[in-house]
Amino acid sequence: KRFVKMAPKDWTDHCDNMEAKHWAWGRYIFGLWHAQGQTHSAPSLSMDQFKSSARVQGTFEFYPEFAPIFQAMGRIYQEIDPWAYLVYRNNYDYWASERYYMNEVMKVSGRCCFLSTALLINQHVLPHKDGNDIPGGWVGMTVFGSFTGGFLCLPDLNIKVPFQPGDVVYFRSAVLEHYVTDFVGQ
Repeated sequence: KRFVKMAPKDWTDHCDNMEAKHWAWGRYIFGLWHAQGQTHSAPSLSMDQFKSSARVQGTFEFYPEFAPIFQAMGRIYQEIDPWAYLVYRNNYDYWASERYYMNEVMKVSGRCCFLSTALLINQHVLPHKDGNDIPGGWVGMTVFGSFTGGFLCLPDLNIKVPFQPGDVVYFRSAVLEHYVTDFVGQ
């Protein structure tokens, strides 16, 4: 909860549900990240984790709480693309050995393989490609909450996935445009 912020005023001004105006909202990056425009330099820890002491504490709480999810996501990825999982895992282990913080905080599962995690809370995602992701790489997404709508759309494949709580979806986010449709709930 330390990483949660309220919806911006312009979003709540257009919200019909008065209760929704008090829901958490935001996008937070945990882990190693390339600074914008710095894709050829070594990744560094996301600033979302260190803007305040409360955020540092929140980071230390986030990883252990999400450990079962990281474990399951890694195992699923290993089945989808064993070779890519091994490459991701080796890369993860390399950076973890270089960064004490990663080894002590982020390595909560023997199957962790992704260098960063984006946590989106009550956000509408417009059509985009993940430009900093590896073109042949994969992104794993899962969703939680109580809502209706919120379909995951992959226009290049003409696919609209009914993305429901507990679902896990993997796709190549750097090459496939994707977005999430409007939803009601949180």
